[in-house]
Amino acid sequence: MNLETTIKKPADCNQEELADFERLINEGGEVTAVGLRGRILQAEKLVLINQAGKCVAIGAIKNPNPGYKVGVFNKAGVAASQQYKFELGWLYVPEEERGKGNGRELMRVITESLIGQKSYATTRENNQVMHKLFEAFGYTKAGKSYPSQNGDYLLALYTSG
Repeated sequence: MNLETTIKKPADCNQEELADFERLINEGGEVTAVGLRGRILQAEKLVLINQAGKCVAIGAIKNPNPGYKVGVFNKAGVAASQQYKFELGWLYVPEEERGKGNGRELMRVITESLIGQKSYATTRENNQVMHKLFEAFGYTKAGKSYPSQNGDYLLALYTSG
């Protein structure tokens, strides 16, 4: 597969890496573009997976805003959000790169970086591929699904630990 994985703080990324990351988040179409670069720069770590000079997967270990985090857990009907320091987010594999193990590699890199630390993630209720990936890497669905603020779909909360 010959993948090149980069995991580093946003401040350590060059402008090309940040631009690729932001472009792919926007391509995914599920995140508000307003203020996105600022939110990217606040992440704990960014993960970019490249193959033959092309970015084939991205993801982040995010430092969620405390109010946002409490809101997510409350909407899902789950207590104890304070246990979870990090959020997995912006996990995205371009459509033409799916089915090649890129999502699995992305999750492997992220979860290895988080060993011993509790984290959470949200995904569309109907995204069975992500549900299987989360479960394969030790995440469990928590609480009930709730309406997204970014579209007409439900979100599911997954937690580790």
